[in-house]
Amino acid sequence: MLPVSRMSAFDSTNQLMRAWSSQYLPDFSQVAKQGNVKVLDLLEAASPEERVKTSHKILRHLRMNCNLGSIRTMDLFASSPHVVNLAEVRQIGSYVKQVYLKLVDVYQRKLFWRFSCSLSDPAIAKTSVSDISALNPIFGLPAFADLSSEIEFVLSELRDQLLNAQDPRAIGFATTQFHFTTKAVFEGISDMEKLLIEPYFRFAEEQVCIPWHQICTAAINHAPDSTKVSMIRELLPQSEQIATAVYSKAISLYPTYQSRRGGLQNPEIEASTLRDIKMFQAYLWLSLLEGNLETIQQRLLPACLMVFPSVQVSWELVDQMLRLLIEEIQARSTQEQWAELSPFTRSLQEIFELSNLTRS
Repeated sequence: MLPVSRMSAFDSTNQLMRAWSSQYLPDFSQVAKQGNVKVLDLLEAASPEERVKTSHKILRHLRMNCNLGSIRTMDLFASSPHVVNLAEVRQIGSYVKQVYLKLVDVYQRKLFWRFSCSLSDPAIAKTSVSDISALNPIFGLPAFADLSSEIEFVLSELRDQLLNAQDPRAIGFATTQFHFTTKAVFEGISDMEKLLIEPYFRFAEEQVCIPWHQICTAAINHAPDSTKVSMIRELLPQSEQIATAVYSKAISLYPTYQSRRGGLQNPEIEASTLRDIKMFQAYLWLSLLEGNLETIQQRLLPACLMVFPSVQVSWELVDQMLRLLIEEIQARSTQEQWAELSPFTRSLQEIFELSNLTRS
């Protein structure tokens, strides 16, 4: 399989890379609430000297909490009727740690933001973080292919470990460990530092559960102006908006719903659910490009069948959110695009509905 860095030479794949990378802008909302933070503060935090300091803090917390993610993951899945292989969870945890170490190494060597404005510009000095539109020309998008290339080896090792794992919940273990580890690390760094490094951590976590490499590979076989590539290119930047819309509707339908980790209003539940909704979108795009649902049947469905019951997520909620997702995508698609996609959405729903009936 070609590395992502080489896939960028193909027009279709390169278009999708650019669309996908738009999701990794910093979230300025929390820092903006402080009111008095200026863009120059952010730029200073992004300086080489400050990145090194941030990296040292993160490494210290990784050393102190290296096993915390594994312990909490094992505790979360402990009530499952299926026995958790503790050695396997620990092994996955060690590979997750290597991903973090590589991310920190990359972060302190170079920050993948392009600054297009001079720091001496008086307008920048006066700009508040709350003015998001003013930040756009200053903070560019991450260099997607470069970052992929930098962490490709450690991510490949982790993926191999997950594919070879005996437990189908392995991907669930990995994403849960990413979540717990990031939470522990963030307790030891400032809001400004979180803002700058969070896209790196989120990028790596999503690379584990979202079949992005396969999407890039499948896109090579399609013309850049094809209906399929055009549709995905247009909807990829909306992935977060689509996920948020689906999640909001789910909360309205299930205001008192509780899983093992808590209710839908819980911020941690929100973060993991939004990631899962984006994961479902990605598998749908992959099916569209490959022309079949084999990857959904062989990878996504088995993982869902094992992971969701383990953390007490009801299949009714899964089915309902899948329906909401398809409705949201249809509302954002043209008639021509929907004609291409609808056979796959129908089959996807049938696969999950049939699995529910089989389990009942």
